[in-house]
Amino acid sequence: MSESKKLDKEIESYMAKLTTKQKKAVLEVVKSLVEEEEVQYANRTTITEAEIERRFEELESGKVKGLTFEELMENVRKKHKEHKAK
Repeated sequence: MSESKKLDKEIESYMAKLTTKQKKAVLEVVKSLVEEEEVQYANRTTITEAEIERRFEELESGKVKGLTFEELMENVRKKHKEHKAK
């Protein structure tokens, strides 16, 4: 059994012992954690126009090499497979 499934079962066993009021409190904590993660993700993925321009100039000048769509997808598949194996 994966670590994630073990955690899910452990959480379920504790949740079954809580009152409705306690479950609502847990739900609020979980919601706030998810919302915090979403905000952090949004902040990490925001790229400014200046950053886009800088990267475009690096590509045009040959300073960096771009990826084809196929190369990009291969990298994504590899990273996904590695992440899934954790």
